[in-house]
Amino acid sequence: MKPKDYISKISKDLGALGRSGTDYQIARILGVTQATVTRWKDETHVPQPKHEENLKLVHTVLADAAEGDKEAIAIAENLCAPGSMNFIALGEAGLYVASSMKK
Repeated sequence: MKPKDYISKISKDLGALGRSGTDYQIARILGVTQATVTRWKDETHVPQPKHEENLKLVHTVLADAAEGDKEAIAIAENLCAPGSMNFIALGEAGLYVASSMKK
């Protein structure tokens, strides 16, 4: 899947969770700038491998949350809450754990 596809799915999943799903919100979750997310969507830039992996992990957690997984919902709420942690604060290890949760 292309980065723009992950961004589209993340936006959709955020919407299912009652969030805006804007480029700004996705950027805040990932710890990058809004312009960076827009460039990935427009395919004018390609994410570095680390950022591409982060897109996949965030998508997995948010997709699980959108399907009702309680643990993933808790993580998603923390990722999305104003003034709360973002991806950088949660860290890759936390998302790896979250993405490996079984329903």
